[in-house]
Amino acid sequence: MRLRSMCGLFAAVVLVHPGVFAGSLNPPAGPIASTGRFGPRIEINEVNTPGDADSQFRITQRGSYYLARAITGESGKSAIEIASRGVTIDLGGNEILGVAGAESGISIGFGGVRNLDIRNGSFLKWPIAAIEFSSAEAIRLADITIEGGGGILVGPESIVERCILRECTGTSLACQEHTQVIDCTIEGALASGSAVGADCTFRGVAIVDSASQGLFAGLRFRMYGCTVSGSGGLGIEVSAGALIENCTAIANAGIGIDCSARSVVVGCLASNNAGSGIVVDADSLVSGCQASSNDQDGILVGDRCYIVGNLCTNNGFAIARAGIQVLGEASRIDANNMIGNGIGLSVIGDHNFVVRNSARGSFGADYSISGANNDYAQIVINPGPGFVNSNPWANFDF
Repeated sequence: MRLRSMCGLFAAVVLVHPGVFAGSLNPPAGPIASTGRFGPRIEINEVNTPGDADSQFRITQRGSYYLARAITGESGKSAIEIASRGVTIDLGGNEILGVAGAESGISIGFGGVRNLDIRNGSFLKWPIAAIEFSSAEAIRLADITIEGGGGILVGPESIVERCILRECTGTSLACQEHTQVIDCTIEGALASGSAVGADCTFRGVAIVDSASQGLFAGLRFRMYGCTVSGSGGLGIEVSAGALIENCTAIANAGIGIDCSARSVVVGCLASNNAGSGIVVDADSLVSGCQASSNDQDGILVGDRCYIVGNLCTNNGFAIARAGIQVLGEASRIDANNMIGNGIGLSVIGDHNFVVRNSARGSFGADYSISGANNDYAQIVINPGPGFVNSNPWANFDF
């Protein structure tokens, strides 16, 4: 009965005269130029978005906008200035070309602007920045290419994805707190590759051949599946509370991965760096990593750390640095394999716990434990074929 009643009601609604629900067939007056998947869009041009003293085009109303042609900059101005919340711009694959004396490709008109979405375009040689949103919040940038000039500056709670930045001046990508950067590439930065605030996340980011440091990140940084290589200084430098997972630091002119206290480094590769491969401060974990062919230590350890299941090969050979170097105290060094280093395992700090490691082929000693009151299991030397050992905690020198 209920189904039959509902069918009757549906039929009654359908049979109502269409004029009861139909809107006007005449569009409202205004600068609507196109219709996209999210509704009416407004073309950025001299009529719809006229500029002012410091901008070529100025957006003052929220809405969806698009760019139908390339823009060449003018001295003393930004190409596009946004002075409203809730603005989306489809750049339509067009190029926004900077000139000497110009300001930024896209900027904001006042602080506190938020919920901006810019995508699908390219910027070339803007003197200050291609996109200058450092005073805005909740920005989304996608599918943007930047070559030369300034890079990207975004405020808190932003998302930057699938962007390419090449040979930018200054810091190529600067992000404030709670920002996510996903599947982006930073190549040949003329200064540092990226600097980010607290609680930011990088996924699938490549930073290659920066003139100075590759990446500096604030507190509680998260980094997954990223690569930093060829930097003129440190590769990856992070503040306390970081998580670095499945990342690579190769051929940087300083330390590969440098972490402050309470950090976790898991499943990473640090190789051919001019400094140490991985450095961790107090209360940190390094697990399942490979540190190879670094000029100084493979892994350098502070206080109260847990260093477990790592492979360290050919580190510090020329200057007798170690595969694993423990400077701090109260750390556990467990089940690591150290091959062909200057020293295999060096423990200088006090009150450390060393078990189940293996080492061979060091330029100096395979094990050097010189600090006071360190606890370490027996070191079994050259156990030979078919050996039997009753001590499950033993270290091996083979």
